[in-house]
Amino acid sequence: MRRWGFSHPESLDWRQFSFCFCLFAGPLKRGAEGLRACSAVTIRPGKVDRSPTGTALSARMAVLHARGLMAERETLSSESLIGSTFTGRILGTTIVGGQPAIMPEISGRGWITGTHQHMLDPENPWLPAHRHLGRAVSHDVPSLPGPHAADAG
Repeated sequence: MRRWGFSHPESLDWRQFSFCFCLFAGPLKRGAEGLRACSAVTIRPGKVDRSPTGTALSARMAVLHARGLMAERETLSSESLIGSTFTGRILGTTIVGGQPAIMPEISGRGWITGTHQHMLDPENPWLPAHRHLGRAVSHDVPSLPGPHAADAG
């Protein structure tokens, strides 16, 4: 299995993924109002985000700009599986830690879905943990109350 790592160009101690996602990006369509594409973003643990997400849109714009497919001031509208849209624009470029970078602007609309509390069963053998460079990284998520709750900490 191939493992991927990363290092931030300015924060060298930042080597842990805090939010992992996978972007499934549809083909680009170029129109009078800029670029447009559909996307699906998966997040852990095995869910599809209903939002196009600003993180995914920013990442895609950076890749398109690096490949010469998107210019400064140009827009990219990303539509999710449910039809919600975020629009991104490259305001400019800069250098971060010696690496080329874009300065994205993201616009869109979000709605509150409620207040949620997520709990994990400590006996669940599939507790979410990311494998990073061969070691598990646990997450601070409360456990379900029960006979083994004290052992979960």
